[in-house]
Amino acid sequence: MYTLCILITDSLSLKNFYILYLLVFATICVLGERLIYVVKKLQQENRNLKQDEAELLHILRMNKQQVKAYVEFSKKDKPTSEDTERLLELIGERSQRNIINTVSCYLTEKQTEIDQIAKAFPELTASEHEICRLILQGKKLGEICEILGKTENNVTAHRGHIRKKLGLTPQENLKKALENRMK
Repeated sequence: MYTLCILITDSLSLKNFYILYLLVFATICVLGERLIYVVKKLQQENRNLKQDEAELLHILRMNKQQVKAYVEFSKKDKPTSEDTERLLELIGERSQRNIINTVSCYLTEKQTEIDQIAKAFPELTASEHEICRLILQGKKLGEICEILGKTENNVTAHRGHIRKKLGLTPQENLKKALENRMK
C-alpha cells in the first residue's frame, strides 16, 4: 500500500521514508514470527507440565489440594496437633492409614535401636543413647546437632562423657568403639 502511494503521488517525502518503513515492517514481521514460535513452545511446555502433574498426582494418589496441604505442613517447624488433624482430614482415610502405619513402624524401629543401645551401654544416659544411635548411623556432628536441636558444644560434651564412661582415649574412633561393643 505504501509503495502504491509512492507511485501514485510521486512524493519525495514518502520516498525518503520508504527504506525506514521497510525496515520497520521487516522487524515487525520477524518479531511476530518469533512471538508465534515462543507462544507455541510455551503451550507445549504447559501441556507437558500438566501431563507431568497429572502423572504425579496419580502416582501419589492425591489431589492438588492434598499435596499443597502436605507441603505446607512439612514446611512448619513445629506443627500443632490442629495442623496434623487438618492434614489427616484432607488426605483421606487410606493415606491416613499409610502414614500412621509408616510412622508407627519407624517409631518401633527407632525404639528397638535405642533399646539395643541401652542394653549394650547401660552406663549411659538416655540422651547419650540417642547420640550413640546417631553416631552409629554415620551422622556427623552438625547433623546430630540439627536432628536433636542441640548446640555443637552440648553434643561435643555428651560425646566426651560417652568416651569417658566407655574408657576411650581421644585418639580412639568413637563410632568403631560403639560398633564393636554392639556386636
